Amino acid sequence: MRRRSRETRLHIILIILIVIPPVWPPGAGREGSTSTRQTTLVPHFTNVTGEVGLAGVRGNFFSWGDYNRDGYPDLLVNGRRLFKNSGPPSFSFMDVTSHAGIDRPVNSGTWGDYDNDGYLDIYCPAGRLSSDHPTHPDILWHNNGDGTFTDVTQAAGGVRDTYSSAAAAWCDYDRDGDLDLYVANYENASYVGYPDVFWINTGEGTFVNGTLQAGLSEEDDPLPGRGVAWGDFNGDFWPDLYVSNYRLKRNYLYQNLRGVSFVEVGLLSDAAGHPKERAGGLYYGHSVGACWGDYDNDGDLDLWVTNLAHKDIYRGPLCDDSMLLENPGVEGDYLFRDVRASSGIPVKRIPGALFGGDELFVGCAFGDVNSDGYLDLYLPQIYNDVDYAYSFLY
Repeated sequence: MRRRSRETRLHIILIILIVIPPVWPPGAGREGSTSTRQTTLVPHFTNVTGEVGLAGVRGNFFSWGDYNRDGYPDLLVNGRRLFKNSGPPSFSFMDVTSHAGIDRPVNSGTWGDYDNDGYLDIYCPAGRLSSDHPTHPDILWHNNGDGTFTDVTQAAGGVRDTYSSAAAAWCDYDRDGDLDLYVANYENASYVGYPDVFWINTGEGTFVNGTLQAGLSEEDDPLPGRGVAWGDFNGDFWPDLYVSNYRLKRNYLYQNLRGVSFVEVGLLSDAAGHPKERAGGLYYGHSVGACWGDYDNDGDLDLWVTNLAHKDIYRGPLCDDSMLLENPGVEGDYLFRDVRASSGIPVKRIPGALFGGDELFVGCAFGDVNSDGYLDLYLPQIYNDVDYAYSFLY
């Protein structure tokens, strides 16, 4: 990936969305669906960033969560700034970071009630914030229920490492009623990947490292992880795991074996990416995230995989473009098929643009923004210093 001398900065554009579950259950949306849409409804969004008190707020990772249980989603920015939602009538936001006590050097944050006390806790991946910063450990914040948080990382079993962590996601993989945690770790200064870590919840407020036990070890060949997405792709009601890897490496799809362990099926299911051979090696993509969603309403979870694709530099011809992987279900042996070319999401090359107009997507989110019963797709981008870098809503 091209290194930029300028710090990447993204501005918040606050938009009001209908909140839907990030993973849809098998069969959701099947009843009453049709193969084609009769009418295309185009939603209109209004920029209310300044009106609600978020003008000038910058960050790379944003996460909604109702930390104080007042019924209104609050906003976590980069895992280290917390904005409380006032609710009606103004729905304005107040920076409560200092009172909450979560101002630490981390990269992002993900909400989850790990101890089942009814309050959302926060896990914050850390590592190196940039090449000129020291390495920081990950942090688990326990929600005290009074608007404050306590660092319980050590007390919870040492749920941390000093690797450069890029992403984390909660899920009750063994269906025992407690949230477990997968952490995707990135790479060192020599571009060598760090091994990911899987933390199993004991149900007593602590975690154990279950990476080996669950069959998720990367110790022999760790890849630079950038994204984690849980979803039941085969409809057996056990959550499976997709891990997005960077640096032209293949992605992982781990099938959940009834809460006992996982088996990696990315290559077998055609979900690892599109391999390209060069100099005796296989190259895939710069994957920086993925999200599950039944976009065609056939009852099976499909998968969008975001790649930060550079078009014309040395790695350009090798790097995967972002993919829309259609899940054919049991009838198609769960062999994913990339249908982006026919989906209406174009792959564009821009003549004369820097590097031919890189595809600069860096995340993804499914959501039915126009309430027509079909999932739409939002694709943010990473840079704001090139004139062809835009976010898109499809």
